[in-house]
Amino acid sequence: MNTLWLKGVDRYIGRLAVGLLCSGKNRRTMVPDPKTALLIRPGGLGDAILTLPLIKFLQKNGLNRIDVLCETRNCAAYKLIRLNGKAFRYDSPQFASLFSRTYDIVIDTEQFHRLSAVIARLVRSRFRTGFATNERFRCFDFRIPYSHRDYEVDSFLRLVEPIFRPSKAELEAIKTPPFVDIDVLPIEWAREALSRLKRPIVGIFDGGTVSHRIWPYRKAVHLIEKLLSKNVSVVLIGGRSELPLSDYIQSTGKFSKERFADFIGKTSILQTAAILSQLDLLVSTDSGILHLGYAVGIPTVSLFGPGIAEKWAPRGARHVVIRKGLPCSPCTKFGYTPPCPFNFRCMKDIHVDEVFDIVIRSLQGRR
Repeated sequence: MNTLWLKGVDRYIGRLAVGLLCSGKNRRTMVPDPKTALLIRPGGLGDAILTLPLIKFLQKNGLNRIDVLCETRNCAAYKLIRLNGKAFRYDSPQFASLFSRTYDIVIDTEQFHRLSAVIARLVRSRFRTGFATNERFRCFDFRIPYSHRDYEVDSFLRLVEPIFRPSKAELEAIKTPPFVDIDVLPIEWAREALSRLKRPIVGIFDGGTVSHRIWPYRKAVHLIEKLLSKNVSVVLIGGRSELPLSDYIQSTGKFSKERFADFIGKTSILQTAAILSQLDLLVSTDSGILHLGYAVGIPTVSLFGPGIAEKWAPRGARHVVIRKGLPCSPCTKFGYTPPCPFNFRCMKDIHVDEVFDIVIRSLQGRR
């Protein structure tokens, strides 16, 4: 999908559709014994991965069918769990068949845009829940406040708190990694793929759909060189959009096959998750791969610039966030990053030595 075009449509058509189709009535009554749900999740891979604890929560609470409405670019995330339902896609003809189904609950996990709220209103359902960030609130029975300072997993789980009223202990347990179903991953394939590498093994991802979040390639290469000099093996992770990094590294010289492997553009999401699950640590920019590493339960070192770390960065003692804390950072809000007058210093000022030192300390802490 052309996301810029969609945002423009949402701003004008979405606002009009909310006004015409959503009454604004608020039915905040309990949903009796829900069994079916539709979860709406447009957006990128990372957003979808962070909805997995919510799906696990629903499954644990007795829902026997959970369908998902997603996009082609993030639909693969729902292969990471045993989904007891069907994944529909906005950008597929199958989308129309969604409106022939009936649900007890529709859960709209979109944080801001209106079109998903309109779809939530049009789908046949007893109750609807979503974030009340603008006039989209009119489409929901349960209108949930949203904050950029809350971790996204917590925000998603909050969408169903008025319905199920879970305990704090129950929520903590459901969002503790791993929340991928490890047994659906090709673990033996990943072990064989990594078998020639000596431990410890660190994964590096330097990319993402938002170019402003990419760390300079020369710094990534310098980090690889320093890690290899300390007998730390390095694995490059990424999809086809990260091939420029792979090409750049190939142009700088060859690394020892006993300590280096490049999987960029060569693996499916299930294979990538399996490889991540076998690593000792992941170094990543703010991206879907970062969330995937967290989801399979490995330690992470994340590099944050424009993005809001409180909202997106992995939580817990095994996860370290590096950010420069510039007055203008973070600047991304609801998926929009404004033009930067400082040439993205927030990423470029992250030094190789500080990343290297944190990685080495983290690895030593695991031994």
